[in-house]
Amino acid sequence: MPVLLVFVQALMVWLWGVNVYVFLNTRIPYAKVFELEHNHLTHHEIWKVVANNLFALQHLTSCKANAWKEKQ
Repeated sequence: MPVLLVFVQALMVWLWGVNVYVFLNTRIPYAKVFELEHNHLTHHEIWKVVANNLFALQHLTSCKANAWKEKQ
């Protein structure tokens, strides 16, 4: 169940990146709409965070599976 929660969280952050990407491609100034400062994240940075988290999740899951196989 914790793996599912992490996956759902990663999906939510990825969709946030899609939202920022759409705002940028439609030329809507989302930083002004949401009153963000100039140091907000771009969609590339958001997707890097998601990719790193999913890689870590995959690595931890495979390590846990290997430990479970060795235990049997």
